[in-house]
Amino acid sequence: RASELGIQGIPSSSLSPIEDTYLTLKYDVAEDVVGFDHDIQVITDQLRDVHVTRRAVISIVGMGGSGKTTLANKVYNSQAVKDHFRCRAWINMSQSYTARELLTNIMKQTLNIENNQIREMAEQEVKNKIREHLKGTRYLVVMDDIWKVSDWETINTAFPEEFTASR
Repeated sequence: RASELGIQGIPSSSLSPIEDTYLTLKYDVAEDVVGFDHDIQVITDQLRDVHVTRRAVISIVGMGGSGKTTLANKVYNSQAVKDHFRCRAWINMSQSYTARELLTNIMKQTLNIENNQIREMAEQEVKNKIREHLKGTRYLVVMDDIWKVSDWETINTAFPEEFTASR
């Protein structure tokens, strides 16, 4: 795509340190961000509302660059949320993903399982394992940068719909 955009002379090997620095800065900056206190409290309250016992989806929407990921990250890593959910996973979506990649990532974060075991499983088997593991558990799965409802629909059957106040 570099030639399409008129970018020349940037070797691909030089992108790795830039990406590493970006990710490091992204999470370092998240610690210093101010002004989200009210939003953090509202979302934390929604996540921890035990009166909503069915599995619920809570969306954070806004313009690109408005701080949605930073806000979600601060909530996800707060002690109140860590204490409330027995099982948590953070999934970075992308424009080009496969349902299997997402499910594998969820499985790695929620179950203690080896990569070679996951590779041998069919997609439906991965969904079933995740569902069985999460059954009866209050869990939180953050899907960062999801663009379409259909993306959610491809994997939502992996998450049990029980009365555990999961999100």
